[in-house]
Amino acid sequence: MNEVLLMVLVLLAPSALVALAIGRLLCAFAAVGRLFDRGERAVGPLVDRIAQSMGTPSVSMVLPLSSLDEGDDTVSAVRRFLGQRYRNLELILVSDSTGVPTELSLAFDLVEAGTSSAGTVFRSRRDERLSCVLAGTTSIESDLWNAGLAATSGALVCPVDPRWQLRPFALAAMSSAWLRRPDTTASAAVLHRSNNGLRARCAVVSLRADAVALAGLGSGQRALSALGSLAAGHQGSVVGIFERATLERIGGVVGPIADPQTWNSLVRRLQHDGEERSIEHRVEIYTDPVGRVPRPAANLRLLFSGAAPQVGLSLLIAVSVLSAVVGVITGLVGADTLWIAASAPIVSISVIVLTLIMDDRTGTSAAGTMSRVMNLLVAPGAAMWGVVGSPLRWPSGNLYRA
Repeated sequence: MNEVLLMVLVLLAPSALVALAIGRLLCAFAAVGRLFDRGERAVGPLVDRIAQSMGTPSVSMVLPLSSLDEGDDTVSAVRRFLGQRYRNLELILVSDSTGVPTELSLAFDLVEAGTSSAGTVFRSRRDERLSCVLAGTTSIESDLWNAGLAATSGALVCPVDPRWQLRPFALAAMSSAWLRRPDTTASAAVLHRSNNGLRARCAVVSLRADAVALAGLGSGQRALSALGSLAAGHQGSVVGIFERATLERIGGVVGPIADPQTWNSLVRRLQHDGEERSIEHRVEIYTDPVGRVPRPAANLRLLFSGAAPQVGLSLLIAVSVLSAVVGVITGLVGADTLWIAASAPIVSISVIVLTLIMDDRTGTSAAGTMSRVMNLLVAPGAAMWGVVGSPLRWPSGNLYRA
């Protein structure tokens, strides 16, 4: 009787663990598709998600054409932004009295779509995310940004400058602040670029209704030192996403958006706005590298918990292979009193699934994620040898031997 009960426990317990491990493995594979966008990590869903959480059709990026360098190809610059493939992205180009560039109009098939308080609006018939505003006679950079602001359709706006060479990861890093705290009214990033231009880091400052810690206000020494490095002549800039209503309430942009003094003014007005509404002053500073972006949690909390450190990946694979070898050996020699080989697939599958688990605080590069996916394809194959090893004893009927 005791042997039968022990046999049942030996079979049922591993079966339950294997079922859970397989469930987690399937959920992991289901999440893989959300990690890639044509071979590149898809950071676009972050922008899409904050737009959906705010109930707005888009995050509107405002780009004055006058800020383009004379030697820069306008069409290529616009395609760089649209190439980020955000579904909920709206790109508002603002042109001064010189008119819409002909090459831009032909490349994106821009047609007049009416007027707004900012001027004449043109929309692209090739990409619905693209619009262009002809802002009349003004050529002042801040007026162009505010003209674009008036033409946006979304509740969130991001004034940008093409000279920033803004990467998708930087925009996603700013967007993640909105996901962490729903009461966010603005987020900003201080972007650094090294002399060779190959590496970039950003310090992301989440601005509540008061918006402190930029340009000498409040705490946040890392952000202040970042601004100090910009003032010292190092390559870099400040970029931010604002709640449109908040930006309009404080009077819009009052100077070149890449100028730290413009941000100083924005911060002071946001701070004053927050004080008037008696909202608690809070500051959060994120210093993740541009290449590591916090990813919003998938709806898999019951199956996915915790985070798998990248440094332990090789060790986890080694454990999986070792468990497979143990399964094969015990299956061949029949030395497992309690069917030790059953533990091989259990350990292997469970451990391998852990390599793909990431929580809200953890991100990885496209290369790192691809490495995890490849391990998911290779290691379970090795683990299955633990399953094959045990059936080698099946003809003798010795599934269990005391």
